[in-house]
Amino acid sequence: MRDRDVKTLEQKMNERFDQEDKARKEMERRLTATVEDKVAMLRSDIAKESAARADSVDYLKSCMENDLPKLQDGIKTEKLDREEAATALNKKVAEEMQKLNEMVAVQSKSREETEEALLEMLKDMVGRMKGEIEGERKDRYWAVNITLGVERQRKKRCSHFWRRHARS
Repeated sequence: MRDRDVKTLEQKMNERFDQEDKARKEMERRLTATVEDKVAMLRSDIAKESAARADSVDYLKSCMENDLPKLQDGIKTEKLDREEAATALNKKVAEEMQKLNEMVAVQSKSREETEEALLEMLKDMVGRMKGEIEGERKDRYWAVNITLGVERQRKKRCSHFWRRHARS
């Protein structure tokens, strides 16, 4: 019985080893499948990322080749336009300043001429007034002298009259 028991035990152990071996192999197969799935997913992600980067590089290269020269030309054009506008503005400001300076000179000359004319008018007025005053003085002098002369003559007549009457 012992042999039988040993055989049975041996058979059970073999069965158990076979089960464990099958379980281990199944576990290995599942682990391998999981690892392979993960590796495949990573490869797919890496491929997608590589494709996306390649597309980005191609897009940047295209922009650098096509758009950058256009932008540089646009910048040059804008710069030239600004410089032309600044030159035109400076020229316009210089012209306006010249006009203003000419206007100031004309007004200054006009003011000086007006001041000179007023000064001449004042001199003429003063001269005329002095002449009129002198004329008035002479007229008054003659009027006073005439009045005094008439008064003297009256006094003389009166004194002659009184002398004559006093004698009589």
